Order: sequence, then C-alpha cells, then structure tokens
Amino acid sequence: MSQEVITYLQRLEQKIDEKFNQVNIKFNSMDEKFEQVDKRFDQVEKRLNSNEKMLAQLIELVTVTNQRLKHLETKAHKRFDTLEHKVSRIESDTNLLFKESTETKRDIHFIKENVLS
Repeated sequence: MSQEVITYLQRLEQKIDEKFNQVNIKFNSMDEKFEQVDKRFDQVEKRLNSNEKMLAQLIELVTVTNQRLKHLETKAHKRFDTLEHKVSRIESDTNLLFKESTETKRDIHFIKENVLS
C-alpha cells in the first residue's frame, strides 16, 4: 500500500478513536446520571416506606382512639341512664312527700277545726 493510504487509514483510525472516546465519555456521564437517579429512587423508596409505616401507625392510633371513644360513650350513656333513673325516683319520692305533707296539713287543719272548736 502506498504511504497516502496508510496515512489516510491512520487518520481515519485516529478520528474513530476520538469519536469512540467522545462516545465513551458520554456513556460514562450517562452512567453517573443513572447512578444519581438510582440514588434518588432509593431515597424516595425509603421515604415512601417511612410514610407507609407512619400512616399505618396513624390508622392504628385512630382505630384505638375510636374504640376508646365508643367505650367512653357507652359508659357515659350507662351513667346518664342511671342518673336519669335516680332523678326519676327522687321526683317520685318528692311528689309522694308533697302529697303526704298536704294530707297531714289537711288532717291537722281538720283536727284543729273539729276537735279544738
């Protein structure tokens, strides 16, 4: 082969090597970016896992709180019913006492009128 062909092939090889190096640099840059993206995905996944755990804890806390509120509500209703029953008995006793005191007053008045007159 002639010297020109060899020189041409050498330049062509050099250009191919340069292009290959440029492509290789770009691939390395892309690899770094992919690694960064992968790290970000890992961070996001960790946050999501953490948020899922916190949400599960919150749901459990709300469930327990609702159960406690239901228990307290039931207890309050029982106390109110008991109190209502006691108030009703007191009213009944008060009415009976009023009736008896009225009758006693009437009897005293009758005795004063008829016996002492």
